[in-house]
Amino acid sequence: MESRAKVTPFVVLDDIGVRSATDAFRADLHSIVNYRTANGLPTVYTSNVAIGDLNTVFDARLADRVRDMCAVVPFVGRSKRGLRKTQ
Repeated sequence: MESRAKVTPFVVLDDIGVRSATDAFRADLHSIVNYRTANGLPTVYTSNVAIGDLNTVFDARLADRVRDMCAVVPFVGRSKRGLRKTQ
């Protein structure tokens, strides 16, 4: 999975700050982010953690690497999870 995430022309990494990260997860994510940044590949990150607070989930180095090439697009509103009716 990691090798595909590195070379795919466009990737969305969803909920990157959703939980505390293990050392193995941080290493894998750093490898992906570093490769994509170095090769100019577009990447979209989504998170409920503000970009300035990513260092609370990841180490400062990885948080800085993610922040380095990002433009922040805030989404506002209330969660709709669990509100959909099934048919």
